[in-house]
Amino acid sequence: MKLPENFIVNMKNLLGKEFDNYLSSFQDENFTGLRLNTLKLNNVDKLKAFNLSPVFWCNTGYYYKDSTPGKHPYHNAGLYYIQEPSAMSVVELADVKQNELVLDLCASPGGKSTQIACKLNGTGLLVSNEIVPNRAKVLSENIERMGISQSIVTNETPQKLASTWGEIFDKVFVDAPCSGEGMFRKDNDAIVEWNDGINRMCHLRQMEILESADKLVAPGGSLIYSTCTFSPLENEKTVDEFLKSHRNYHVAKINHSFNSGNKNYIDSSNNELNNTIRIFPHHVAGEGHFIAILKKDDDNKIEPKYTYYKANNKIVQIFEKWQKNNLNTTLCGKYVQFGDNLYIAPNVALDITNIKVLRYGLHLGDVTKGVFTPSHTLALAMKTSDFKNVHNADFNQSISYLKGNTLQTDLPNGWCVVALDGFALGLGKVTNGVLKNHYPKGLRI
Repeated sequence: MKLPENFIVNMKNLLGKEFDNYLSSFQDENFTGLRLNTLKLNNVDKLKAFNLSPVFWCNTGYYYKDSTPGKHPYHNAGLYYIQEPSAMSVVELADVKQNELVLDLCASPGGKSTQIACKLNGTGLLVSNEIVPNRAKVLSENIERMGISQSIVTNETPQKLASTWGEIFDKVFVDAPCSGEGMFRKDNDAIVEWNDGINRMCHLRQMEILESADKLVAPGGSLIYSTCTFSPLENEKTVDEFLKSHRNYHVAKINHSFNSGNKNYIDSSNNELNNTIRIFPHHVAGEGHFIAILKKDDDNKIEPKYTYYKANNKIVQIFEKWQKNNLNTTLCGKYVQFGDNLYIAPNVALDITNIKVLRYGLHLGDVTKGVFTPSHTLALAMKTSDFKNVHNADFNQSISYLKGNTLQTDLPNGWCVVALDGFALGLGKVTNGVLKNHYPKGLRI
């Protein structure tokens, strides 16, 4: 694919004598990566067939070659997230700590959100927002697949979230919509969509998003701004313009030591703004990225307003009876009801009045005509040992299950979890040796 002429001029101005090296990177192989979901898996022992090698700037990130981990049942079980290697750097650099309140403002499809959730490790709160409805659905599905329960998934404008919640988040991530120049090497569509006015258009949208993001960052908190473009207008100049109109922020120094031997894999040269980072494909085994961490001045932090939504006692009793019969554990937390659906609220229960919410904490299931039906979310958020009945499928049975087929089993009648190598794939209901498939139809392969 031929690069746009004006883009070439822009890159020559940006890179100078390095431009030829950048251009030659288009002849290199594309780098594909996955990141472990440490909520479920802490090492790569089970993933040796994927021919993995480490991503140096992310200790849970790996390159893979000559394999298709996205088509393996382990992917359906949420053991890892397929993610472009350079994109893994943003959350690593942001230093998310347990018990923090974190907002991912432009979150779909969920790469950074799922990485943040691993850092929080079941503490604090993750809010993942996406303004485009169909992209928000994909985001919600990925949050579900990774077994994340201390989270809220919203489909709202940044302005609406800011006016509802205010300055309460320790960290707000803005992975801003951009011209996508950093993806040109691997995505021809991004080249086709590029035009002479796209950088300016994206800059204006980015400034609008940052205005709302500011109203969500707690005093002393951080606004993490990132793009996958090379455009200085969308990167340094956007940050600089924001700083000039928001004097209570400064660019925080980013500490990193992402080195392998003598080679620095993250490069901060060719940079008009101190302490921000650019990632170039001719310097690293990955695509283009830009990262800036903007620190807000410390002041009196605003405590979030907690709002708990009560559940009907009768529905709770129906669930608790099901739980007693089917689980080896007792789920703890505040029950929340939306229609016929029962949830356990996240640790930090924010006011969601008039907010479009796709997922609120842990979805347990729904009650219809006095009968509780467990959700797919429940299966993926728990350990298989938490279920009284487990159908341990082999690889071929797992594929058959993910296609929506029934299975033969020697389990007693009732609900069970279907698992591969001890990791839950989904639910089934057994009747006289036949396991009826309850894997969601929209997710079947």
